[in-house]
Amino acid sequence: MTSPYVTETLPDGRTLVFGLAWNVVIGNDLDRLARRSARRAKASHYVRGGPRSHIVGTVRLKGRDAAGSALHSPAAAIARAMPTGTRAVRVRWEDGRVWVGAAHNGAVLMGGDRIYASDFEADAAVAALHDMHPDLQAYGDGTAQPLPAGVITDHLTADTTLQPSKLTLAAVPVGLRWLLAGAAALALLNAGWTTWRDHQQQQERAAREASRPDDAQLWRDAVAAWQAGTVVDGQPGLSSLYDALLSIPLALGRWPLHSATCTPATASQWSCEARFRRGPLGTHADAVAAAPPGWDLDVSNLALVEARWTARRVTTTLAATGTPSWGWTSWQQLLPALEGVATREAQPAAIQPAPTWLPDGTQYQPPPAHQSGVKLPRTRNFDVTGPLRSFSLAPIWPQARISKVQLHVLDEATPTLQRSALTATLTGTIYETD
Repeated sequence: MTSPYVTETLPDGRTLVFGLAWNVVIGNDLDRLARRSARRAKASHYVRGGPRSHIVGTVRLKGRDAAGSALHSPAAAIARAMPTGTRAVRVRWEDGRVWVGAAHNGAVLMGGDRIYASDFEADAAVAALHDMHPDLQAYGDGTAQPLPAGVITDHLTADTTLQPSKLTLAAVPVGLRWLLAGAAALALLNAGWTTWRDHQQQQERAAREASRPDDAQLWRDAVAAWQAGTVVDGQPGLSSLYDALLSIPLALGRWPLHSATCTPATASQWSCEARFRRGPLGTHADAVAAAPPGWDLDVSNLALVEARWTARRVTTTLAATGTPSWGWTSWQQLLPALEGVATREAQPAAIQPAPTWLPDGTQYQPPPAHQSGVKLPRTRNFDVTGPLRSFSLAPIWPQARISKVQLHVLDEATPTLQRSALTATLTGTIYETD
């Protein structure tokens, strides 16, 4: 924004310019921002409202006024002359117009550099300033306090000098013009070379980007392959394991059952082993005669018989389970019939994309999954301990894999709801895919 102005030339040749338009600039480089503000306002000159002020005054000078080299802002001079409090200065010209300049704590106020057509308008402006700043003190024509001598002229410095918003060629020395012309030519050549180089690099980048795989898709494919290859037991697998445990006899002849363990052998078989301790009058012949078909017995120990066999296992893949939700509600309902249920902290699944080769023969390694916008599944280990009978009701998660079950025969005189002669510990992993 520009404003009508009045110029007044002092005897020493310096010129005062009254009536600048003042605006706020925000940022760190205030000189650069002030010049930019003047250019946006289509002003010919600008000046800052104080050394640390964010206020900038702009004016569009015309004709000879614009050619002056010692142009000063009296409003900026007042700000320097009266660095504390709020001050206003009135100057009346012979034609009846009145200029009001105002500053607060060493910075020109917004609206503090205006020319009014009459004393009435000037009085109203000063009254408005007083309403906003009760500590306002006014000096000069039409006020109770005379204008201090030299309050403007003695404070005209480089800080009050109006600066041209644009650098004109006429102000540049001839030698410097040639230097600038040479620098411009070099800059033009450099710009041409830079443009060509950037164009070449852009084409190379475009070619690389065109051949670059989709990182997110690589991770999604890796997750899908991992899910398709991850075997889970869920409720059908637990049921088949429970049947395998129930098929274990409590004794082989005169050899009572001591303990048993089952672990996954393949996707369709459990690998089980049981240990039987010798009872009174027990012989190896008794154990061999009582062993179920398909059992392999180790009778090398006089006091212990170990049996090994395989049982049917029912499984599916993680991909086939979808993304079912999992929680603890069902387990919490079963807690009175269990010794305990515990889980470990979830860990990211160990998944890596398959090797990808670029057209130039190099192997491409995508960035980590989270940087590619893909959330990896997590794994969480769990343990459940309780009477074997309670596992017939266990609500195992669909996306759970059983890694081991251990059965122990305890000498319990009085079984309880949470403990019995046959106590099992189930260990496994939950795959969290949602």
